[in-house]
Amino acid sequence: MSRRHSWPMIRYWFTACLLSFAVTIGPSSLTAQGGHTPESVPPARYGHSLVNVNGRVLLFGGRNSTYVYNDLWEFDPSTNTFRQIVPSSVSPPPRYSHGAAEFNGRMYVLGGHNVGSASQDLWYFASGTNTWTQGSSHPTWPAFNHTNLSHLGDFLYRTSFAGLTSRYDPGTDTWTSGYAEPAPPGGWVGTAPVNGKLCSFKVEWSNTQPPPVKVICYEEWTGPYPPGYDMSLSGELQPYTLEPAMAWWGNTVWLLGGHTSTGSNKQVWQYTFTDATTVAVTRLPDMPTPRTRAAAAPLSPRPATTAASATIQANLPIVVFGGQTIPWGGAMADTMIYTVTVSANFVYLPLTMR
Repeated sequence: MSRRHSWPMIRYWFTACLLSFAVTIGPSSLTAQGGHTPESVPPARYGHSLVNVNGRVLLFGGRNSTYVYNDLWEFDPSTNTFRQIVPSSVSPPPRYSHGAAEFNGRMYVLGGHNVGSASQDLWYFASGTNTWTQGSSHPTWPAFNHTNLSHLGDFLYRTSFAGLTSRYDPGTDTWTSGYAEPAPPGGWVGTAPVNGKLCSFKVEWSNTQPPPVKVICYEEWTGPYPPGYDMSLSGELQPYTLEPAMAWWGNTVWLLGGHTSTGSNKQVWQYTFTDATTVAVTRLPDMPTPRTRAAAAPLSPRPATTAASATIQANLPIVVFGGQTIPWGGAMADTMIYTVTVSANFVYLPLTMR
């Protein structure tokens, strides 16, 4: 069945594409910043990654209007600051809008964009040896920008803007590629592993206003097309949003910031997977400043500082770093701690934000 799009919708789509192009490509003077020049704080950036590796939150890569980075940093929760890590090996080439995930105590980095080209190489950082090692590159075209890497079970899964999914086996350093997600036309927000499933957050076009974010979950890889299904969302639904920072812990995912065709926002949305088919959606208090293409990762839960209920609770700080303001804003270099209260099965409203 053909789909006819009204002029307002086409104009909205065209504006969003132009904005995405401007954000992604940037100025022609962009330079790869290789090596490891000592810094006291991470330079301003967006399109970077934050990953919790056995309780250590590591920051890698990203870009601003001048440089693309391949530096590595670790967050110190005692001071709420980052310290630079200088690996004793060759590092991956500089990149941004790449995928990153933890597996077996290692930080894996996949694909992304450098100066003028996208890549499909895979690297992992081992804290025990302080070294980067290159793994098998993804074997198929195209190279990918705006990619996502998720750890589920014994494998890493790559999802992308194009709705293409591949599976990587760290034990054998091999890829199985190549099915296409039955994704709706529109955009991809991100993917997170929740309750033993791979859950993609998506937006799609309509004939009028763009509809809210939807969630499609897939079982582990079982064939050319996974048994994906739309989750039933309850509560206030999140409006159309692209490129928010994403963090997850247990049965809950948070989307922080992001942008539309009109600019970046400071909203925070919480998705609590209450059972196999239902997700409770809640809008939490805003961040202090709008940002898109930031990165976020949870720290290990800390004991609650307020009176606890009958349910055992803990404070879960989420580290948010950097990002970009749109339209035509620069890269950001601030670190924010956004704290929520979690239990074994449920997540409550934030206690503090500083």
